[in-house]
Amino acid sequence: MSGRICGDKIERGRARVDADIRRGTCYVEFGAQPGMDPADPATWWSCMPALGHTILERSVAADFDGGMNLADFEAEYLSQEPLVGTPSWKVVPRTLWDSLADPESSADDVVALAVDATTDQSIASIGVAGLREHDVDRVHIELIDRRVGIEWVVARVVEICARADVAGVAINPSGAASSLIEPLRRALEEESMGDIPVLTPTSREVAQAHARLVSATGLYAARDDDSDAEDPEVRPQRRLSHLGQPEVDRSLGQAASG
Repeated sequence: MSGRICGDKIERGRARVDADIRRGTCYVEFGAQPGMDPADPATWWSCMPALGHTILERSVAADFDGGMNLADFEAEYLSQEPLVGTPSWKVVPRTLWDSLADPESSADDVVALAVDATTDQSIASIGVAGLREHDVDRVHIELIDRRVGIEWVVARVVEICARADVAGVAINPSGAASSLIEPLRRALEEESMGDIPVLTPTSREVAQAHARLVSATGLYAARDDDSDAEDPEVRPQRRLSHLGQPEVDRSLGQAASG
């Protein structure tokens, strides 16, 4: 949900509480108390009802320790109104991206993995993509693991490959996770899974993949048609589904357009 829309809902909710209106709408607001330490896990547990259920403490810690803008962290995780923030949603409009979210989405049997890391290797992520189950016209994408450091990645990818039908694992040879390429190849060979290729796309192929991702959202169709992103005529051009994961939303929202 965009900050503007969320802010409007908060304002309306607070106004109803102030007016002591006790019918029609239940307004509940979770947030850290002023003065609480944003780095303390106790603060997170005090104000995040989803913690331990749909989001793990280690994921929150990874964002805080990984250099996430403090104002954005306090707004997203602690529900504290930021005074400053990070420019966002330059690649795909937030409303369009949100319209592609489907919590029930899942990939069919065959999937591809991708591994990446922050520039300083403080956080690494594993993503998955595959044709959507029962809807092969769409691709399902999902973040399946994200933790501090990169030491855990090879063992985790091998574990996933042993349990799923993995067509390949992509790692940008010019990216921060490039040091994992050869160790991963060796680990797959040792586990008799050497037939699973570790793909190393060129810079041009990475750029093409980025363009295909954006195209799959239906953005270009919306621009070409000069129509609203919610126009039903644009919907058939959308070939992507995601789960609405906050980590994915934030990464795309903060991605540079050029």
